[in-house]
Amino acid sequence: MNWFKISVETTHEAVEAVSNLLIEQGAQGVEIEDAFELDHYDPDAFGEVTGGKKYTELTGTQALVNAYFPETALLPEITSQLKLHLAQFSSYGFSGMHQLLETTAINEEDWNTSWKKYYHPVRLTRFVTVVPDWEDYAPETRDELVIRLDPGMAFGTGTHPTTRLMIQALELVLRGGETVFDIGTGSGILAIAARLLGAANVAAFDIDEVAVRQAKENLARNPAVDEVVIAQGAGFETASGTADVIVANILAEIIVPLLPEMREHLNPDGRILLSGIIDSKVPALEEAISSAGLAVEEHLSWLDWNGFLLKEKEA
Repeated sequence: MNWFKISVETTHEAVEAVSNLLIEQGAQGVEIEDAFELDHYDPDAFGEVTGGKKYTELTGTQALVNAYFPETALLPEITSQLKLHLAQFSSYGFSGMHQLLETTAINEEDWNTSWKKYYHPVRLTRFVTVVPDWEDYAPETRDELVIRLDPGMAFGTGTHPTTRLMIQALELVLRGGETVFDIGTGSGILAIAARLLGAANVAAFDIDEVAVRQAKENLARNPAVDEVVIAQGAGFETASGTADVIVANILAEIIVPLLPEMREHLNPDGRILLSGIIDSKVPALEEAISSAGLAVEEHLSWLDWNGFLLKEKEA
């Protein structure tokens, strides 16, 4: 099968929103080139950058999102919808330029090669390493936990700051035996990490059927992980019962209306872990957290991304 690549110019703040938009329009994968991430890149933590030539052309907060569509996709309709939605980004609170740049035809061989050159094993935290499924890798220490993923669908490969913050938060709160809900699971990486870190039961949900399929496939790539249920749904309309830990690595605009439901589904002394929050969204989120009867126990940050560890307010 051949593919079409659609490139969208955007900003660092809007990268996740643009990626979600492209996936909703039928993209089978996205790759991101972000000037801000490159400027704040730590080679000691991640190894060598192997990105494309576009990196050298991006400055400040500029970013480029490349999305891949099968040759059977109805491109005129897709590009029309993309232009319409991108034109409305300023009304969503995203500043800067957001525009469709170009559409390029590529063949299957180039598709496979382009994915693999961008992804290598990454040690995210003290305990967790993410490894592309095609790489040979042996743990370097006895307590190292390895998660194998196929990042081809780009629903979260572990390298984004928000994912790293959530795995750090999971390491802080999990002691063994917990029930965990993962809302907006994407690739399934946080659900898999929770089980490896000792959670007894994990239920993961995503509204996107492609994400659910990819999460199930990634779960199968980690045969040591069991007791994980992955289902399609917005989350609490699908989840039953309560959890000791609720994880949501999604946009702040989606998190805010879900906070009251998160509290309702949280066991006494439970914790809610949030990420996907850019600096500019923090004040509004903190206000919503308080209004929902919750309190911030820990505030984690990396670059301009934020994560929160919440508990119920004390009486």
